[in-house]
Amino acid sequence: MTKEVDSTVFRSTTRLDDSFLIALEHALKEVWLYRWQIAVTFRRDFRLASQMSGLGTLWNYVLPLVPLSVYIALMAVRVLPAFDGVNGLLYVAIGVTLWLFFSGIVLRPITVLESRFRELSRTQMPMLAALLSSFAYLIFEMTVRFAFVAILFGFFQGLPKSTAVLLPVILFAGFLFFFPVGLILALWNLAYSDIGKLTRIFLQYGIFLSGVIFPIASLPVVGPVAFLNPFYVFIEASRSALALGTVHCWPSMVGFSAVGLLLSGLAIKVFYVLEVRLRGLV
Repeated sequence: MTKEVDSTVFRSTTRLDDSFLIALEHALKEVWLYRWQIAVTFRRDFRLASQMSGLGTLWNYVLPLVPLSVYIALMAVRVLPAFDGVNGLLYVAIGVTLWLFFSGIVLRPITVLESRFRELSRTQMPMLAALLSSFAYLIFEMTVRFAFVAILFGFFQGLPKSTAVLLPVILFAGFLFFFPVGLILALWNLAYSDIGKLTRIFLQYGIFLSGVIFPIASLPVVGPVAFLNPFYVFIEASRSALALGTVHCWPSMVGFSAVGLLLSGLAIKVFYVLEVRLRGLV
């Protein structure tokens, strides 16, 4: 007499037949159930940044400004002119702040899965919750930088334009695009560790090709294809909404936002299917 196989056991390890909606529901439930753990992880990371130091938590507010201040100092030596009607120092400060935020969204999943994959594979905490807890500190760093930029903005430019109310929408659209890109690269990097290294190299040079430090629209080679660079599109849209009263590159931004929605669906489904299998590798 043959023994009947319990199909639910195999279903829990494959998840291949589950729809995107099931994967999305599962992801939202994980985030909700582990919301307190996400908050605890953020507080732990916040404390670690200032542990065993004389200045204490002051480092949490100083360190995020260091990379920003480096670029500002380098550009200030040249006594920058106004770029597109925006003070040179302010142009650089906004651009670098947005670059660090968007590039951080791509790099965080890669870094977390690289450094904590074995640890997460042996615990009950979902990998998605661990990824989001790392984003909490990224958002904190961005908030500190934006507060600094707001001071510079008030000093050099005055009040922001009315289109600045669109900034949260632009930032959220950027998150929807860059997060699934980072998540897919992070999963790929677990199989081929070269992916993480190549991504970091690309981002090191990408800052100079994304209109972060100086305008690139008029450059002969990069300018005509700048609308195909998502970093340039979201940075330029944000900067123009703040300082110029318009939203540059909005057709490209809408296109990248639509692609981001599709990529988000793909990344959530792929991550949902692979997570259980990845845990089984350790």
